Amino acid sequence: MTSYNAPEATATATTEAPERSRTTVRPVDLAAGITKGLNEQHENLQTKANAIVIKEVFEQIRAQVESTEDGVISIPGLGTFNCRTVTREGEEGAEPVQVKRVNFRVAKAPQ
Repeated sequence: MTSYNAPEATATATTEAPERSRTTVRPVDLAAGITKGLNEQHENLQTKANAIVIKEVFEQIRAQVESTEDGVISIPGLGTFNCRTVTREGEEGAEPVQVKRVNFRVAKAPQ
């Protein structure tokens, strides 16, 4: 039996996308952090009540983004949502469709 010697690996300039981690933060997680931070100053804050408020804030942001055709929505301390309508080509034989494209840019950290 003949042994096979694999060629040595050579350094090549490959540009692989770096692996990104994905973190899902639920409103309840945010509410727990808020409750913990604020309970030091205020007594009797409930995580469940904070989660309801956070969900409503998210709903208001979503509604504002949906109602904006083209433009920028700025939320101080959070960032800006850049909304624009673009025409996307359909598949073969299909007509182009208009879709909303939303980009989010995080606000700079306070210094």
